[in-house]
Amino acid sequence: MDQHSLEPGELRRVASALPSGVALLTAATVPGGYGTTVGTFTLASLDPPLATVYLQQGCRTLRLVPPRAPFGVSVLAADQADIARRYARRNRPNGLDGLALWTGVQPGVVTLACAAAGFECRATDHIKIGDHTLLVACITGAWRRDAVPLIHHDGDLVAARSSVIAKAVHQLAALAQPRLPR
Repeated sequence: MDQHSLEPGELRRVASALPSGVALLTAATVPGGYGTTVGTFTLASLDPPLATVYLQQGCRTLRLVPPRAPFGVSVLAADQADIARRYARRNRPNGLDGLALWTGVQPGVVTLACAAAGFECRATDHIKIGDHTLLVACITGAWRRDAVPLIHHDGDLVAARSSVIAKAVHQLAALAQPRLPR
């Protein structure tokens, strides 16, 4: 089969079998803040602590998070599906009004106070890949609370009830903690 013969709709249907975490990427660098739901946030390296997220080319987020810009990523908890849906829409809210936020150590970073985990990041690079751009970021801080994370699977937002998944989120947050010299 030719690698380009797959229809995008069929590829999306098949790929929906792969569960993914659900996160809210936030930037406090604009008045009122900005947020967008992402399902592609990934820890890419432990040393140095790096993360990646894929964003559709031309999206507003890429303009608001240029290289060297700070941003936050909140791993959404199972009870935050409404937040995921609200910030996934094309006509998403312009700000972060009504959300309980935690202000990061780094200026311009906010995360949701009630998320399962939070990451403070600084964008380092934008790499165009197909119809998306890979945003590469240095993780400058991380935290976790005891909460069941939200996942996207087969077109639905569901609780990651497996303790294995919850433990993996905890381990990722712990590994991303900055190491202080002794």
